[in-house]
Amino acid sequence: MDTLLSNLVKLQDMLEHVLSASPGSTLTKSGKPRKISDRKGKTTARSDFGKMICKEKAIEFEAFKATLTTKRAAHITFASNYKEQHPEVYSAFEAKWQAEQAEQKQVEQKQVTVEPLVSAIADVPTVTAAPIVTTVAPKKKPVKTAKKAITTDVVAPIQASVPDELLPFTIGDKTFLRLGTRRDNGNHLWTSGHLWMSKKGAKGSHYGELREDGSINMEADEPAC
Repeated sequence: MDTLLSNLVKLQDMLEHVLSASPGSTLTKSGKPRKISDRKGKTTARSDFGKMICKEKAIEFEAFKATLTTKRAAHITFASNYKEQHPEVYSAFEAKWQAEQAEQKQVEQKQVTVEPLVSAIADVPTVTAAPIVTTVAPKKKPVKTAKKAITTDVVAPIQASVPDELLPFTIGDKTFLRLGTRRDNGNHLWTSGHLWMSKKGAKGSHYGELREDGSINMEADEPAC
């Protein structure tokens, strides 16, 4: 029974990873439109845990792959085995992951709220008061007076975005630099998979681009940043 349950958990992890990683078809076999999940293009706690554990346990992961005849989906099986053997590690990761997702969602909601406000402020036109002309007795020469035009300055747009910067990113015993948004708690938001060598904290040569499966594309072109 334990073996059957373990296999079912592994199968569920593999299916969830495959479904979240592949775009899928927009039509069913019968030709009807397929319902698009609101999770399309987004990661899950299990998929992110798999990436994290394969990086942290890179040596054990490589040794595990060496024992397999078929290497396909080896990272999914390795992560499922580790989660089963260390449930407390996954529970802690999942709680932290959910808290980070909630925090990121709040940031996105604030941006959605601020952007229309910035646009509305930027669209406010400059108001100019029309000159006021008055006259005195008709037999005398008319005396014209005008009040100084009143203008309203446009409020400068609010800066809602936070610039990216190169932050330390560790893989195994190596430290690289990666583009992201800094967080005080150390859990930075990564905005790019490109990696640069770190020379005592300074930007070195371009190393490659980190893929979703944890491997590094050494032939990726260096972006401008």
